[in-house]
Amino acid sequence: MVGPNFYRRMYKNAHLIGLADSPPPPKAPCAHLGPMTRTQLCKACRGKVRVKIFVCEIHGECTMRKQADGVAGRCSGCADYTAAAAAAAG
Repeated sequence: MVGPNFYRRMYKNAHLIGLADSPPPPKAPCAHLGPMTRTQLCKACRGKVRVKIFVCEIHGECTMRKQADGVAGRCSGCADYTAAAAAAAG
């Protein structure tokens, strides 16, 4: 039998054991990523979490990890992601 906090701890640590729904954030900034332009309330998050919205050369706007309403891109898991260091080198 599991204790009352077992599932809560498992949910909080899901990203550590590979159970998180969203892919991990990229290790380096994307070459297409521009400056942050605004923040937007995250509807999927608890509380009043605000997601940072950035300029993206390919998608117009993007976030780093969380999906935001009306924002086309998301660096985490993006097929167009290119590491800034790799783009500068080649």
